[in-house]
Amino acid sequence: MMAFLETSLMVTDVISILITFPGYMFILAVNILDWMEKKRCEISDQLIFGISLSILTHRVFEIGLDLVIVTKRPQTIQNQALLFLSYLSIVLCTFIFSTWLAIHFCLKIVNINCKPYICIQRMFPKIFPWILLPSILASLLISAPPAHWLGQNHLINSTVTPQYREYSFLQCFFYFLPYNVFLILCFLLFFSSGLNIILSLQRHIRRMHSSSSEFTAQIVATHITAIITIFSLLAFNLFYFVFLVMFMAFNLSQQATEFFPFLYALCHVFGVAILIKSSRKLQKKLHFVLFYC
Repeated sequence: MMAFLETSLMVTDVISILITFPGYMFILAVNILDWMEKKRCEISDQLIFGISLSILTHRVFEIGLDLVIVTKRPQTIQNQALLFLSYLSIVLCTFIFSTWLAIHFCLKIVNINCKPYICIQRMFPKIFPWILLPSILASLLISAPPAHWLGQNHLINSTVTPQYREYSFLQCFFYFLPYNVFLILCFLLFFSSGLNIILSLQRHIRRMHSSSSEFTAQIVATHITAIITIFSLLAFNLFYFVFLVMFMAFNLSQQATEFFPFLYALCHVFGVAILIKSSRKLQKKLHFVLFYC
């Protein structure tokens, strides 16, 4: 049964990377070429680039991990902990980029007559690099305690194939506490940004009833695109968080946890469409490639 699950997971990962690789490479290539041409890159393009790179790295990492599992190569506790550190930090980086994208959309689209908000709105483009880089480094530091604990508890008989030991929920929760607190904070920022955009959209729709301005219609279209992108990414990352909570709460067996990577690979496939749909530049480039090349 385990051999079948391992083989099925590897086949799924190979199929998913064959599907997602062209899409994410397209996103990366368009943004790199645009940066080389203009010598600058919009914040939203930088974040979409980061999300694409993180997901693509995740897919490649899964393939490498599958090969290690299938070949039964012996692993030390340190190597196993390093594998978990890479996995947890890659996923967390994806969530960090997604959260900053939601915040950026909110600051760019929503206007609130509040001095602290206006100040943040004006300063955000300038301080953005100094916020993003520390948050990426923080993902490594926050991922270290759970990665170390997983490396010790999921390595038996010097094989990388996970054979789970019995452990208490409190013990698991303690090691994952900084990781979970950081995820919850990101969720709150994520959700509040999306909610503010929805409330702003509601105000603009009311204005449309009294004015048929084309400009107002364009603003509403921008709001709708941002909402679809934010809540699609929110659902994408919420799936991982639910999986993590279930993993800690119910001490899932290996057979049960093997099922989640299949769903996660499916999320990565849909992620290509979500990111391309969120950028007019990517939509125009894709239309040009499909119909004029």
